Amino acid sequence: MDRPSFEDFAVGLSGAFTREAYLICGGDRAAAEDAVQEALTKAFVKWGHISRLDNPRAYVRRMVINECLTLRRRWRRRNESPDFTQAGQVGGGYESVDDRQALSQLLARLGPRQRAVLVLRYFCDMPDEHIAEVLGCSPATVRSQTSRALASLRRSAPTLKHEGTRHDT
Repeated sequence: MDRPSFEDFAVGLSGAFTREAYLICGGDRAAAEDAVQEALTKAFVKWGHISRLDNPRAYVRRMVINECLTLRRRWRRRNESPDFTQAGQVGGGYESVDDRQALSQLLARLGPRQRAVLVLRYFCDMPDEHIAEVLGCSPATVRSQTSRALASLRRSAPTLKHEGTRHDT
């Protein structure tokens, strides 16, 4: 089996990982870039093992998500308040959204795990079982987190259109 070099892997997927991390980090571009950089650094060290896995992309995606979720814990320990409403621009991937800043601000109001569930489901189009694997929880937890997150978004922005949402839960 021909394994990709780490450089090819990182160059090919760093943009996608950054867009996903940007949404999970609540629109904080710097935090997203830091999470991706940290995850890729750790992946580089373990590349011999990771490259032999059936799905290295999924493994590194989980590393990126874990880094995003860890950011909030680090800020809490230092008693810092992250500004998740600061909406930077990460191009590509969701140009069809009329107001990216408004969406980022709405996502920023959710907890990190709820943001991760929504991003993985609606942005990455992952099924509940895969999201559960990535987040280390059960599919039922994914469904309940999704339901709670969507309810919170609907309360925060009752004018949001509910078109295009999946109803396969």
